Amino acid sequence: MENYSEHVINKVTDTNDVGLFKGIANSLGKSVIEAVTTRHNYVIFSVFTVKNGESSSHVLGFLNSVFIEL
Repeated sequence: MENYSEHVINKVTDTNDVGLFKGIANSLGKSVIEAVTTRHNYVIFSVFTVKNGESSSHVLGFLNSVFIEL
């Protein structure tokens, strides 16, 4: 789960170049992401489900390093 959390934080902070935002995202982001995300592990990939209110999104993770939104 840690690699996925870091991936999401890096994706968000790369699009926002504000130093304060990056600091907040780095300190709070990981715990927030992990609180709303569940992971189902398989042999070489994982499926992450991210709850966003009443909706959810799915991400396919390969070998804990490549993440593809479904």
